[in-house]
Amino acid sequence: MANYMAVYHGTANGFLVAESDAEGVVGMGGVADGVIRRLHVSEKWRGHGIARALVMRLISRHCSVSSQPLTALVGGWNVPARRLFLSCGFQPTGPFSQHPKMSGCEILSFVGSCPPLRCV
Repeated sequence: MANYMAVYHGTANGFLVAESDAEGVVGMGGVADGVIRRLHVSEKWRGHGIARALVMRLISRHCSVSSQPLTALVGGWNVPARRLFLSCGFQPTGPFSQHPKMSGCEILSFVGSCPPLRCV
């Protein structure tokens, strides 16, 4: 966890978790250096709007503390994640080819309107 704290430390960075009373952490995601990273929802909890809630909260928080562009890297095979980001105001801006392990990934950039930051 110390590694996560170092990566997501800073005004424009942050990390969120979604929890269930019965099961603990069921989802997570963060923003570091203007990139949404580590977005994941436990398989059992997919389809309940958790990823959308995390993405919208990350967008809202990012917009409230930074004027830096916000992007996400999505694997070409991850159709549900691509669909989610597109529906949240992201648009494809090209392939990501800076790292061999990331071949087949696409850069999506947020171009939507920033939602208001609300406590949840």
